[in-house]
Amino acid sequence: AAALMGEPEVLILDEPTSNLTPLEADNLFRVIRALRSRGVSVVYITHRLREVLEVADRVTVLRRGRVAALINDPRRAGEKELARLMVGELPEEAKAPASKPGRVVLRVRELRVEVDGVERVKGVSFDVREGEVVGLAGVAGNGQEELVEAIIGVRRPSGGFVEVAGKRVRSPRDYYSQGGGYIPGDRAKALALDMSVSDNIAFIYNTVSRALLLDGKTVESLYRLLEERFKLVAGGPSVPAGRLSGGNQQKLLVGSEILRGFKILVAVNPTQGLDVATTRFVRTLIAELAERGVGVLLVSTDLDEVLELSNRILVMSGGRITGSLSRDEASPERLGVLMGA
Repeated sequence: AAALMGEPEVLILDEPTSNLTPLEADNLFRVIRALRSRGVSVVYITHRLREVLEVADRVTVLRRGRVAALINDPRRAGEKELARLMVGELPEEAKAPASKPGRVVLRVRELRVEVDGVERVKGVSFDVREGEVVGLAGVAGNGQEELVEAIIGVRRPSGGFVEVAGKRVRSPRDYYSQGGGYIPGDRAKALALDMSVSDNIAFIYNTVSRALLLDGKTVESLYRLLEERFKLVAGGPSVPAGRLSGGNQQKLLVGSEILRGFKILVAVNPTQGLDVATTRFVRTLIAELAERGVGVLLVSTDLDEVLELSNRILVMSGGRITGSLSRDEASPERLGVLMGA
């Protein structure tokens, strides 16, 4: 809105729908089309290919810092061709786990969280069972961050409680020692970017250990596992993590956490900002974890991700759960209505 008030001749939008509901995104597309009709030039940067087809007259595809293609008719090219130009051959899309849910591994009851005297989480209750992915959808800033902090024991709730595997969580040590796993939404905060890849592996893998150090051979074997199983491209274990691409930083974070093992995984926007290939890879990993019996709470602002992976979907708005839908009941439109409730 601030950018539009100056009546620009050129407008650059970088991932502009990341914190918008589907209805708000549609309104943005209408604004863009109106600006175009008035002669404004718009540069629209996004990894969401559907949005490219929605708004773009021409497309420049970047790959590893270089122009991979110039496309004058993006709708004729289609999503699959754009994705191929971006990343090459694509892995299969992930599918929600088909296994039947088992025992409750995460129980949240009447949880309330206050921040600076303002109640950000308002009596939230839900369960996550073994072998299921429960999606938590919502526009960023509606209490999801504070809810996750309370679940993993970082923030003390003002009311209610959290249990992992039947035991109360009062601290991060409780959460991890009882079988919790966590993929934060900001990998730059989760990784020590100025330290080596091997140091980061040791930090993440050693989360619940009482030992201060892992021996070099263990770290080396973990690094090789990340290369083999998670297709990590780092250039060696001594390379600073900050030199890795965003996708490889995410593989380092996700892979190191998964190698630890857990009963419940809380994953926050696990594919945010990743290319199509890495996105599919990470989503497939999450689905495979659930197939093996792990309970997953997927907290994401990406509705495509939530719809693709979840067995059940909760919607959070204004600090409350405003709806609970099965995968068959859910659609972007229904979720969008609940997100704005």
